[in-house]
Amino acid sequence: MLFYTGMRSGELLALTPADILPDKRISINKNYAKVKGEELILIPKTAKSNRSIAIPDFLYDDIFDYISKLGGIGKDDRIFYFTKSALEKEIKRVAEKAGLPNIRVHDLRHSHASMLIDMGFDILEISERLGHESAKTTLDTYSHLYPEKDTKLAGALNMLRRPEIEP
Repeated sequence: MLFYTGMRSGELLALTPADILPDKRISINKNYAKVKGEELILIPKTAKSNRSIAIPDFLYDDIFDYISKLGGIGKDDRIFYFTKSALEKEIKRVAEKAGLPNIRVHDLRHSHASMLIDMGFDILEISERLGHESAKTTLDTYSHLYPEKDTKLAGALNMLRRPEIEP
């Protein structure tokens, strides 16, 4: 879910069945944290972090398949009863088993953003999906992923003057 949504881990861990909307969107409206052994449900990190994001059909189906196996979960109960550190341990375990380098949980959010950039989505769309306070935050974080954009831009400008030249 983290890879396909770009959610922060605390946003994922705060999800309830009520947050999975019938129009195949996830309402991100709270954040889970464990501080000094106390489990807390907090308001989102920023005002723009309170958002609703569309999810692909397969993920919507997978979420409801998972929820159906939880047995007796209420609409306002948390879907995932583990912590960020448990997520980190599981990623490390699976990475070691697969012979891959370990990544942080937050790197799945970065991977999501990088994938969307590679797919050609607008930085403003990505910024809103990630819940960044401004598109500047997104650009500052991911601008290194646009190394060829200037060359592509010049090629497109060439097409205005000399359309017979391929970009």
